[in-house]
Amino acid sequence: MHNIGSSAMIVLAVLHMGQTLIYGAYRKPRELNWITGVFMLFIVFGFGLTGYLLPWDQKGFWATQVATSIMGLSPVIGEFLKEVVQGGNDYGNLTLTRFYSFHVFFSTSRSYIVYGDSYLSVQKAWRYTALETR
Repeated sequence: MHNIGSSAMIVLAVLHMGQTLIYGAYRKPRELNWITGVFMLFIVFGFGLTGYLLPWDQKGFWATQVATSIMGLSPVIGEFLKEVVQGGNDYGNLTLTRFYSFHVFFSTSRSYIVYGDSYLSVQKAWRYTALETR
């Protein structure tokens, strides 16, 4: 159930961002809504990436190895970042622990902050639009 829900969440978040882009809802006075929406999309992607490894099966193992290898190709800090995320040179318990802690603690706390900011900016934009239409 969690696997299907996360896939649906990613698809729906991308569709919502596409709808927002098509309708032009990123224009004034909603610029802050768009920016927080982009941050929320990246958080959803982060949840998906870190949650993919957590069942600790072959699919998750190899997908995480591909993702961290791509991360390691970044110029200047790529190898360092790969070793930090991976927990050393090999995949193992440290990798699983780091992905779990990022998935449960870091991403969740960041999502609450960004979702709260999004809620407040939407309320502000609605008030601004309501005043404009009078």
